[in-house]
Amino acid sequence: MKDHSLGPKPPAPIIGLLTSTPHALSTYLLGKGFIVRPVVPPTVPAGEERVRVCLRAGIGRDVVKRLVAAIEEWTRLQILDVTEGVRAKL
Repeated sequence: MKDHSLGPKPPAPIIGLLTSTPHALSTYLLGKGFIVRPVVPPTVPAGEERVRVCLRAGIGRDVVKRLVAAIEEWTRLQILDVTEGVRAKL
């Protein structure tokens, strides 16, 4: 009998962005047009909160670049808020 399996499967294209404020990050990214979801307790243990980003075949390089740029922008905003002593309200 022939083996019709496709061989080892590539790793899942799911990226977990670890953050203590997953709702704020996911809200920010949703506002930029990206469909992402916060993953929070009780789904994951406290301290392991994250935002789940699922990539799929066919996503263009430009979309990935825009996603990375949006994450970088959010991170810069968080750093600015911390250094100014103000908590982000997203």
